[in-house]
Amino acid sequence: MPQLELHMVSDLSSSHALTALTGCAADITALMTYPSMFMGVGNLVCMPLALAIGRRPVYLLSLLLLIASAVWAANAKDYNEHLGARMLLGFAAGQSEALVPMMIQVTIARQRREKRSLIRV
Repeated sequence: MPQLELHMVSDLSSSHALTALTGCAADITALMTYPSMFMGVGNLVCMPLALAIGRRPVYLLSLLLLIASAVWAANAKDYNEHLGARMLLGFAAGQSEALVPMMIQVTIARQRREKRSLIRV
């Protein structure tokens, strides 16, 4: 597998800010495509789990997995290892896309109930 290197172009009038000197465009595309796909897979897997065992444990476990995979991606030695770490990072990051809005919705609903009960008293 060829090394993927990005270098800044010194000429600001150039239409490309970054040029890939080695590697191919599919390698760069995969770094965005697969983690995004795994975000959706993470939602499909972990949302039913969050409803079954609770939102907090699932969110905390995904946070630990997110930190571990970010450290792994930062220390990856080759492209395939980095791509695998980014996929795992996407899987863990998917929980924040669905769990956090759900937690906010529950918190706001609880606060509105408390306000209504104070107004009626």
